[in-house]
This record gives sequence, structure tokens and C-alpha cells, in this order.
Amino acid sequence: MTHLQQDDIPSGTTGRYSLFESLEASSDEIDICGLKIKTNAVDAFEVPRFSFLGSVKFALGFIFLLPIRAVLMIAQCLIITIIYILVYPLIGPIDKPQNLFIRFLARSVGYIWARLNMLILGFIYVREHGHPHRDAKLLVAGPHTSSIDMFYFIYKFGPSFAVGEFVSKAPFIGQLSRVYNNLVIDRKATGNSTQFLENLKKRISEEDESGRSFPKVVIFPEGATGNGRSLNYFHSGAFVPGEPLQPIIIKYPYISNCTAWSVRSWVSHFIIVMSQLTNWIDVTYLPLYVPSAVERDHPRLLAYNVKIAMSLQGELARTELTYADRKEYEKQRKAALKCGYRMPQPRQRSLQYQNQREPLIPVDPGAIDIGPSWFFEGASDHVFYSSQPLPPYEILYQLEYGKHSNASASENQHLRSGNEGSEFV
Repeated sequence: MTHLQQDDIPSGTTGRYSLFESLEASSDEIDICGLKIKTNAVDAFEVPRFSFLGSVKFALGFIFLLPIRAVLMIAQCLIITIIYILVYPLIGPIDKPQNLFIRFLARSVGYIWARLNMLILGFIYVREHGHPHRDAKLLVAGPHTSSIDMFYFIYKFGPSFAVGEFVSKAPFIGQLSRVYNNLVIDRKATGNSTQFLENLKKRISEEDESGRSFPKVVIFPEGATGNGRSLNYFHSGAFVPGEPLQPIIIKYPYISNCTAWSVRSWVSHFIIVMSQLTNWIDVTYLPLYVPSAVERDHPRLLAYNVKIAMSLQGELARTELTYADRKEYEKQRKAALKCGYRMPQPRQRSLQYQNQREPLIPVDPGAIDIGPSWFFEGASDHVFYSSQPLPPYEILYQLEYGKHSNASASENQHLRSGNEGSEFV
């Protein structure tokens, strides 16, 4: 088995993160109403239907819980809006660190507001494994499943987020983008990725003339919500700076009804969440991941290794499905429902994890053992130093450009020359 070199990891750090899986998504399809729908898209995006008991619980919650929670949500949003209006003249531009008063207000009021939201929505208890690293400026979280992700991180850190342009322009939530110095991504704008990367590097490393720094940055590298049963395609933007980062796994265990956003509308998502008496959130902090020199030079390789680590630690399937795949699945889903068909149900998370395709290089689940001491109180400085060497050209090419790439001859030559001297070649 090929894995990271344990001998190259300083003593007192974590175990090893393993390497690769096949990037080729499942080609299995099902024919519904003349539509060719990928089974792995069903597994990644479809939200399980309510059981009979779940339907009864939802009906009772809709009648008795939803009205009360809706009123409480509106009331606390109005209070936050009033506070925002009062301090608006003191809020600086989105691309500059906020002054100490606004930072304090955002952290303290945001802490109360976010935790209150979670309580109103039924998230009474948050189960956490591991600890946030004190030096982590960049937090990489997944699978991205719910709007509650945002509330949890505001409650925990008061960070900046990488958000879509539609979020930054949304009523109320959009106004908070300036307060938290959010990074705005416009999927439709050309050249936006370059600007995003410049802003991200600035958020992680820079201070203003007064010595004020930006808050931590939380990025969901999938860029879109799924049903929480797999880690989908990781965009490489968060990994381009090559800075140390902390991977975080978020799960939403449930008994009756799945609260994932995914293919639901945001209205349906919130109605279902507010109609459940109790909801759960389970968060696992992996050690601070310090990339190797090779990973810093190849962000796709770093993204892939972090994804593998999160997958094995969280027992989550890995797919290469993107936001575009989800949009395509949503269109097919709507067409199938109009034809009177019911969508098949996604497989259980454990089955997806066990039955995914074999990796290109065998992966030993024990190779990412982070050690029991990581879960002890006070273990907030645990660090993993990656010693990832240069992989074979074929694997690196597949990671960098994808299976159906039209990479130029110069790019091919660059990758091949970079593999000279690699122990894998």
C-alpha cells in the first residue's frame, strides 16, 4: 500500500492521511420517463421520503410547533435588524477588517443570535468530537447539507464565509455579509475565481495598518448542498493558498425526517426543520492539516487528500458530482414528478460508503487514525504534517484536469517534468 510517510511526520503529531480513489463517477443510470438519471446523483442529492410515522410527526409539528417557531424567528430577526441599523454607520467595507467594536458586536451578538436560532429550530444539543485548533485561519467543512451549517459556525467562531452572490443579496442575511467580511462568489461572472483567490489569501494572511486581522474563514468546498450522505466534488479554490487548514465534518442524524436542504426549496427546508420537535447536529474536528510542498504546488492534490481524510474519518462516500450535476438532477427530477413518477430513494450512508469504487491506490482505513488523545479535553493544538510525495503522472493529470480534459501540450509537459525523480515513477 502507498501512503504518507509516517517516518517524516514529527513526533507528537497525528497519524497518516491516505491517498486516492478513482475519480470516475458511477456510470450506472436508471430510466425514468425517458430520462437517464445517474444513480449516484440520486444517492447524493435525493432526500428520503417521510415514513408513515414521520408524516404523522410532521403534521403535528406543522400545526403546533411551526407557528410558534416562525413567530420567534421573525421576532429575533427584527431585533437583529434594529441593531444592524443602529450600528450601520460604524460598519466598514466588506474587504477591510472591521473595527474592534463591530468585531466584538458581531462575535457576541452573533453568538447569541445563532445559538438562539438553533434552539428555536430544535437543535438543543450539539455533539462535538475533537477541538478547533487555535491557529487555524481556514476551516474546510463538509458535507454541506443545511442552512444550519451557517448558524453553527457563527455561534462557534463568528467567521467569514465564502457565499454565492445570491446569498449576499438576500434580505437580512445579505446585510450580515459586510459585518463578517464574507467572500462573495459569482458563479456566472468571468474572472471571478481570480478575484476570489486574491481575497481569500488576503483574508488568511493580511492585517490592516492598525494591526487588525480578518476573522477565520469557513469554506464549503462542495459549493452546493447535498443530502449529507457523501462528499461531492471539492473545488480547489480553498486549497490554492496552500496554507494550513482544519477539516471539519458535519452530520445531521435523524430518526424520522431528513432535514437536508439539497433539492428542496429553502421554504420547504425551513418548514421541515421547524416542524420537528428535536434536531441533532454532530461535528467532528480533524487535526490542523499542514500541506506538503507537493500539495502546495498542486491544489487539486491537496483538495483530494483532505477529501479522502474527511471521507475515511466520517465514513462518507466520495463522488465527483458538481453543482451543475445537482442542477441537472433537479431538472430531471421535476420532469419525472410531472410524469407521475416517484423518485427512487438514496441508499443509506453506510451502504454508499461500503460499496463505492475501489481507489486507484489501496487505502487503509487505519492510516488516518488521529489517536484517542485528540478527543481529550484541551487537545486543541493537534497538528498533522503531510509528507505527500509526487504521485505518478497519470494520477496527477487526472486530479489536475479530470478524465475528459483537453489540457494543452505545455500543461502535459509541465506535469511530466514535475514527476521526474518521483519515487512512484
